[in-house]
Amino acid sequence: MQGTPCNCFNPVSNTIEVYDPGTGTWSAPKDMPATFNYLFYPWLYLLPDGELFIGGPQAVTRKFDWTANPILDDPAKQWPTNKGDRGDNMNGTSVLLTLRPPDYKPVILIMGGSPMAVRKSTEVMDLSVPAPGWVNGPDLKQDRVNCTSVLLPNGHVFIAGGIFGIPDGGPVETLDTKNIAAGWQVGPKLAFPRLYHSSMILLPDGSVFIGGDDDGPDPCERYFPAYYNQPRPQILNAPPNVAYGAAFTIQTPQAAAIAEVILMRPGAVTHGFDMSQRAIELAI
Repeated sequence: MQGTPCNCFNPVSNTIEVYDPGTGTWSAPKDMPATFNYLFYPWLYLLPDGELFIGGPQAVTRKFDWTANPILDDPAKQWPTNKGDRGDNMNGTSVLLTLRPPDYKPVILIMGGSPMAVRKSTEVMDLSVPAPGWVNGPDLKQDRVNCTSVLLPNGHVFIAGGIFGIPDGGPVETLDTKNIAAGWQVGPKLAFPRLYHSSMILLPDGSVFIGGDDDGPDPCERYFPAYYNQPRPQILNAPPNVAYGAAFTIQTPQAAAIAEVILMRPGAVTHGFDMSQRAIELAI
C-alpha cells in the first residue's frame, strides 16, 4: 500500500446527487448552499431522521434536509465546535457512535487534527437532545494529525496513526463509549509510521487492518482487540434476508448468554475518515 500523490485540489462542485439503486440512476445535480464550505472528504453522516449531518473538520457543523429544493442552510441547525477548525479534511477523524435502541440517539465524536491546539482534543455531540451542542471529550494521550478512527463491534472507538517524529507508528488508543469519562486507553504500538495516505478498516473477523503511508512502502499490519480471542456464539440458522422494521429469528445454543446483538455495515475509508461504517444495536 505505497502512498502516491493524490489530485486533491480539483475545482470543487458544490452540488449533491442521489443514487437510486432500484433504477441504477443518479438524480440531477442539486446546488448546496454557498455557505457550505466543505471541500474534501467532509465528515458526513446519514441520521435516523433522514437528514444529513456534517461534523467537520471545519469549525461550523451543520444538519440539513437533503431532499429540500432548494437545500437550506438553517441557522438553527448550525453548531460551532469548541476548538475551531481541525485543519483540512486530511487531518483529524470522526465517528458516528453505535445507534442503540429504543431511541437510536445519533452521537458524533470528532478527534485530533491540526493546528497544534486540537491534536489531542476530542468533542462529542448528541443530536437527539432539544438543544444540541459540542461538549469537550477526554483528551487523547497522543497528539494526532493524519489519524484514522474505527468503530469496533463492542462499541469502543479505535484511533491510531498521525504521530510525527517517531520511528514507529506510536500506540493505538481505544475509548469505551459506554464510559466516556474513563478516557482513552493506550494499546500496543504500530510497527510502522501511519500518516498521510494510511488507511485502517474493520475486517469481518473483528480485527482492524492497517496499511499505507505517504513515505511507504510499509508492510500492512493488524490490530486484534481484546474480544478477538473470546468464545463466539455458534449460529445454527439465520434468515438470508430480513425486512426493514420486522422481527427475525437467529438460532444459537448460546442464546441465554447473549446480551447484545450488533449489525455493522462494511466500511469505506479514505483520508482518515470512514464514511460508510455504521453500527446498529438490535432489540432482542
